[in-house]
Amino acid sequence: MDLALSTSTKCGSVALFENGQLIFEKKSLEQKSHSEVIHAFVDEGLRKNNADWASIKRVFLDKGPGSFTGIRVSLNLAKSLSFSLGTPIYAFDSLSLLAEQVRDHIAQSEKNPNLKIEFVNKKDLSVLTIINAFKNMVYFSCRTVDGLELDQLAQPTVLRVQELTQKIESDVIVVGDGYVAYENYLLKTVHKKMIRSEFYSDYPLAKTMGSLFYKMKNPPPSLDWKSVLPLYIRASEAEENKRGILFKPLE
Repeated sequence: MDLALSTSTKCGSVALFENGQLIFEKKSLEQKSHSEVIHAFVDEGLRKNNADWASIKRVFLDKGPGSFTGIRVSLNLAKSLSFSLGTPIYAFDSLSLLAEQVRDHIAQSEKNPNLKIEFVNKKDLSVLTIINAFKNMVYFSCRTVDGLELDQLAQPTVLRVQELTQKIESDVIVVGDGYVAYENYLLKTVHKKMIRSEFYSDYPLAKTMGSLFYKMKNPPPSLDWKSVLPLYIRASEAEENKRGILFKPLE
């Protein structure tokens, strides 16, 4: 049995997989309670499937970027399982999980004509993933849709919302709560190039890691409790000030 954990954003979720199939999922939108509910969610899923913690053979971890505190919730649980049971950890970045929804949807539409996606045939279409980093900043990555593969154009980074407009040169599918947080500003600047779809969650989900892992030709390396690290892109406030990454009001 495989366990997936995601608590890097407002939405905390867990998922359990057996033989590559999703058998349990539970989510919470109460970010401040992630540390209180995630263990209970996993325990509930195990009980419903007549299993115990020792049944977990692999852990899929959302390592961020996102909330510093939120990332630690999943990270600490994954480390505990790895330390006590020797469970290997496979870490994914949260922006890839957002983009994977698009890749998987396109793959499914190729098999099912009823899921035809009008925007897929647009030339040079990209997937823009943005997570709210607060203080008018977002965690950002952009990938091209190339057939059924997602070819990464930019490593996950953090930038001011004002700079986001410089990154969008053509039509993009936009996924992530960074859009929701700064929608009014984006609508005034680059809304004509942004494609939004109700098919995609604006939060990285634990279940997405399963669909991604089982289809990857080159999955991420197996990690143990000593080697797995969170993906913290933002520096401390003092370091950001030194680098000139200051809070700037939106116009």
